[in-house]
Amino acid sequence: MKKLIKNILLFISPSLKKAVFYEKTKLEKWQEYAEKLLIESGIDLENVLVHNYGKFGLEGKRMWSNYTTQNHNGMDFRFDIPKPELPYIIVPEITGWWEFHAWIHEIGHYKFNHHSELIKPTYIQEYEAEKFSLDTAKESGLVDDFDFIDMKFSAVSYLDSHIDKAIDKGEINYIEDIPEEVIKFLYQIDCMKDIVKEKFVEKEKKEIVKQKKFDRYYR
Repeated sequence: MKKLIKNILLFISPSLKKAVFYEKTKLEKWQEYAEKLLIESGIDLENVLVHNYGKFGLEGKRMWSNYTTQNHNGMDFRFDIPKPELPYIIVPEITGWWEFHAWIHEIGHYKFNHHSELIKPTYIQEYEAEKFSLDTAKESGLVDDFDFIDMKFSAVSYLDSHIDKAIDKGEINYIEDIPEEVIKFLYQIDCMKDIVKEKFVEKEKKEIVKQKKFDRYYR
């Protein structure tokens, strides 16, 4: 199984030998498990690209043969998609829990068919991928308590950033607009209860200011 993946993927984890914070055996187990998930997902393995440009991952479908994106430093990277008519997954080399989490997250996007979802809000898609990633990582039995806590904080923080974007775009206007399951996921971290409520206090304040400006100029 692993030999098959190694023959297909763009890069194969030379950084496994360089990692200093994790034992090589742990990284290898994460790699093998993530590759097994890829095969079981049914995605065309030729459209799975592994990079060493940072920690980001992507899943999608584009009807052209290349995709350009940026890493967290703003550097552009181009990926050639072998089969642009099919969904692709781009993931980082696994050198720690973050990248392992990223692999499962992008596989989650694929399994939920997000590459063809036109109606579902982005924050819901990200919730589904993050929940899938946490549930799968826990079920794997390969993630210790300390790494899982880091994963959980990362997942909640990432979803929270998409909640902010949804509020800014007007997809969410009241806390009641957020599905209960999403709220429950956010509230895994105790401090999020106050943070989420504060978002809508601030939103209401901004709406009051906007209304006052409108009244001043148009009434």
